[in-house]
Amino acid sequence: MEIVLVIIGALVGLALGAWLGLKWGVALMSSKPWKYWAANVVMVLAGFIIAVFGQSIGQLGLAVLGLGLTAGGITGLKYGLGRSPGVWAVHDRLLGNDPDMRDD
Repeated sequence: MEIVLVIIGALVGLALGAWLGLKWGVALMSSKPWKYWAANVVMVLAGFIIAVFGQSIGQLGLAVLGLGLTAGGITGLKYGLGRSPGVWAVHDRLLGNDPDMRDD
């Protein structure tokens, strides 16, 4: 049964993180770059805190939810922002991705 809770935790964490990241990324479109990076730090810290809390109470599903929140959150922030920031710009240039991912 624990594996089912781990799978559910991962999927919920990814979905919640992606949704929050997309919403926050769209809100940061016209902001300064440091605010985008601060949002990434907040997402990583939130996921880390949830993961550590889940481990401390012995709930692996909750710990994995925290990891999924981190992964979904930083990915959602990148795509919500609508452009390739920092290291992602190098990655996207190497793969030949469109630097302006939004259709206006």
